[in-house]
Amino acid sequence: MQALNVVIRMQPSLTHPFNARSFFTDAETRDVGGGIVLWRGYFQSIRPAIRRMLINVDISTAAMYREGPLLNVCLAFLGYRQPQDLNPGQRFGERERLRLSRFISNVRVNVQALKPAKPQTSRSNRRPRVVRGITKGTAAGISFDRNGQQITIAQYYQEVYNCRLKYPNIVCTEVCANVLQ
Repeated sequence: MQALNVVIRMQPSLTHPFNARSFFTDAETRDVGGGIVLWRGYFQSIRPAIRRMLINVDISTAAMYREGPLLNVCLAFLGYRQPQDLNPGQRFGERERLRLSRFISNVRVNVQALKPAKPQTSRSNRRPRVVRGITKGTAAGISFDRNGQQITIAQYYQEVYNCRLKYPNIVCTEVCANVLQ
């Protein structure tokens, strides 16, 4: 019976988002706000009956993060309209930062791959990353040591990727680099 359950779930789980026993389609979704969208799904399992096997199909629903840039999801969650609202200060204080950090922690995100201005290695940046939290500082304010010299995150992206950040004065997302697919 377990093998039959695996077989009937195989195809939907390859083509649709799923959890333990349900798979979900984007045919019926509802944006409930706060960066969350409800997806209609289907629960299915094999059940024994007298002299036959029955397939049980039922409707289920799951809450998922809204698709799109992580910045937009964060803004929707906090009810903010402009990316500049994520600048640490009076409106976006420590309490909001912690709420946002808890909301997006452990979420897998796809990071846009940037090509270094000066090719260094052939590392692929296409794997999903896991969000670990939100920084207290901004890309223009957080610095680190690079080759014995202090450099900000914004300067690093400018030098290495020849990419000027759109919003260097808002908080950053901390991600884990090694995620298995």
